[in-house]
Amino acid sequence: MVLTKDKYIIIGIFLLLISLVILVGYNLNRGGNVLENFQTLSVNVDDLNLEDGANLFHALINNNENYIEKIGELENDVHKYNKKMLDPVVNSLHKNHQEIDKLTKEKLELKKYIDENAPNIARTIKSNHNGQLLTVDPYDLNSYQVQINDKCLTIYDDNKYLLEKCNTKGNRSESQKFSTHRIRDVFNAHTVMGRKPNKIAEYPYNIFKSDLTNQCLTVDDEGVSVQDCLPDNYKQHFKISDEPLLCKEI
Repeated sequence: MVLTKDKYIIIGIFLLLISLVILVGYNLNRGGNVLENFQTLSVNVDDLNLEDGANLFHALINNNENYIEKIGELENDVHKYNKKMLDPVVNSLHKNHQEIDKLTKEKLELKKYIDENAPNIARTIKSNHNGQLLTVDPYDLNSYQVQINDKCLTIYDDNKYLLEKCNTKGNRSESQKFSTHRIRDVFNAHTVMGRKPNKIAEYPYNIFKSDLTNQCLTVDDEGVSVQDCLPDNYKQHFKISDEPLLCKEI
């Protein structure tokens, strides 16, 4: 009984082995894999479309170039707009400068004409120091009385001067007489006043020297005096005019 059972077991194992061999042989003939439930992913290089990637790359480059070009166009538009807005301003400034240059040239020409064509007779003098105006009455073409508050500056000695009634008749005293000299440049100043100026002055100007003491009429913020003539003392420099003052009170 036992021997028969073992015999059947052996026969069963033998049949199972034969079945496995047949199954393996069958799969090998099919070129397959025994483990059919597991699949291996394989990639065929020939199936890849490389042109799509290249096109995408070129598209990105083209887009970048388009952005740069667009930015350049915008910057150019901004420049054109700014130029359009600034052009009228620049043109206006240019015209203003031209007008200023023209007026400045005319002023210089007029000043030069006045300087070179000083009036023959002075009626009013103007201080180069503070612009104070004084009336002068002529003795002759080069000599004058200096009027202050309806009186004349009268010189008695160095640094001694008073305001006295103007002598307008007969042989007028030299104590009220001031000779004028027109100073046109540095050399002229040196010749007339005996000293070479060291400072820049507003030429031409006139000085008024007392015929009695040879001191110069001087105007400062304290009033009128006579002092030693110095070419660098701009308080002794005057502009002259042939127009009389309406009011003689200074």
